[in-house]
Amino acid sequence: RHYRRIGELDRQQARLEEGQRLEQDMQDGLGSQLDASLLRLERGQLPQPVLADVLRDCIADMRMTLDAAAPDDHDLTALVGNFRFRWDAQVQGSGIALDWRLDLGGDRMQARPGAALQLLRIAQEAITNAVRHAGAKRVAVRFERDGDALRLQVQDDGRGIAGWPQPRAGHGLRNMQARARRLGAELEVATGDPG
Repeated sequence: RHYRRIGELDRQQARLEEGQRLEQDMQDGLGSQLDASLLRLERGQLPQPVLADVLRDCIADMRMTLDAAAPDDHDLTALVGNFRFRWDAQVQGSGIALDWRLDLGGDRMQARPGAALQLLRIAQEAITNAVRHAGAKRVAVRFERDGDALRLQVQDDGRGIAGWPQPRAGHGLRNMQARARRLGAELEVATGDPG
């Protein structure tokens, strides 16, 4: 009974910590985006079409966070499928083609809720950078199993990273690096000609 009780306390602590991480993530991401957008709207600096885009981004962000935090299923195939569905809808009509490849092997690949969200946030930031800053026509997104590890690759055919190899580090790259560290992952950023 004592060991079962300790196990239950450990699970409760893990749920509490995960809830705190989720709250912080939503506050840092969604909350910041809404605050900044509200300020611009109140100053008359946010036209209606831009506001609609901001709200679409916020809704997609919230749904991704809730999908990744669902307590019952952390199957990466399902999470990445939902992520893909939302991103395809977001870039539809933009003239940018998203080319997806999901190769997780035949077995289900599970992820801890916090790990799944960090991974999807890295993918989100990488795709956002390619779509908004690269002038790309095509963005390839790959989720591939490598033994017990997972490799995520986002590659575009755009103009590369300005100032490479020492670009002006924006928040996006720093956030991706911090998220990768939390996962115990490696993040490699490279520029090519093109992409």
